[in-house]
Amino acid sequence: MSVNARSSMTLMRALLLAALLCPISARAAQFRLLKDYPVNPSPTSIVTGDFDRDGISDLVVDGCGDKDCATTGVVIVLFGRGDGTFRHGGQFVAGPEGTVVDQITSGDLNGDRVLDVVAVNNAINIFGTVSVLLGDGSGGFGAPVSYPVGGAVPIWPAIADFDGDGNPDMAVSLAGSADAVSVLLGKGDGTFRPAIVYPVGTSPQGITTGDVNGDGNIDIVSADECGEDPACRQGAVSVLLGNGDGTFQPHISTVEGLFPLQVELADFNEDGHLDVAVANPCGTDLTCVSNGGVGILLGNGDGTFQPVVNFPATGRGTVRLGLGTRSTSALVATTSVPSAPTTNFARSREGDEPPARCHAPADEMDLTCRHGHPGGVPYFGMPFLWLLPPNTIALKR
Repeated sequence: MSVNARSSMTLMRALLLAALLCPISARAAQFRLLKDYPVNPSPTSIVTGDFDRDGISDLVVDGCGDKDCATTGVVIVLFGRGDGTFRHGGQFVAGPEGTVVDQITSGDLNGDRVLDVVAVNNAINIFGTVSVLLGDGSGGFGAPVSYPVGGAVPIWPAIADFDGDGNPDMAVSLAGSADAVSVLLGKGDGTFRPAIVYPVGTSPQGITTGDVNGDGNIDIVSADECGEDPACRQGAVSVLLGNGDGTFQPHISTVEGLFPLQVELADFNEDGHLDVAVANPCGTDLTCVSNGGVGILLGNGDGTFQPVVNFPATGRGTVRLGLGTRSTSALVATTSVPSAPTTNFARSREGDEPPARCHAPADEMDLTCRHGHPGGVPYFGMPFLWLLPPNTIALKR
């Protein structure tokens, strides 16, 4: 089989990895590949949750509607058996006719205690949308209900309660002509009000939500691939501070690095303030031929952040990152690559030991941990970060 043929074969590599976090002694943490689960071509994102309410975690992944990618994009369900393996469920159309699914997330959007799915839909020469697929409680989904988002190219969805009414709301990053984050306030029944658009930096990609200034309101943080730089050589992180009523203040931009693609929020140095982690596919290399990495911006507690500190990964093209904790015991990934390197950063809370750095080479599934930087740098521990190369998406389980 040719390299091109292999590349076109898309497997959902549900890598359930029995993870042993790196201890102070920096011994190797063992990972075990359990099984691959074939799905439709072009899976780009995956969510976990108990979609059939049997008490066991399931997987939902997006992909093409058929093997030739000639029909509308879908979401595909894999039901958990409770022993770390999965069985195939159904597949469900995820957007308007002729669109593909670029990213999904999940949450209970109508208050029935059943997980629903939000899908970002795009197609050539039409404005993209965001679609809601309400769950039926048995692992199936209803027909998609699609909403305009106020821009041509929606990228990344997030769910949070922005106006404090107890109903989930949606935010979607918009690239192309908009360069903004679109907010759709939820009515509590699975439907949403018209989108309101808030400008951010150029070409926003991943977004996340949290209270970054400690006022009790949910804020939005975006990874702006080009930031405020017309030449697109200096990406940024934008913060939209929430007013608590579903509206947001003008964005605050912090220079981050080259082409940031995803952001996560967590308290990495345990000072009570949320910090930002950013996936950097090029790391600090302006030629973008060296290894990728992660940038950490420590929060000041007022919605602003300290200058970025970059940590190199051990593989090129870090495009996704995921958060875990000391109790995290598995990693789920989707990929169309037979084997791909994964990098993990972690530290122990005990004593003054430096953080440990762990790397899984492309040809094996063992994490080899070694001590990293001394204690004066941001700690990776509660939580730690998984960094992933192209065609790989990780979530904790």
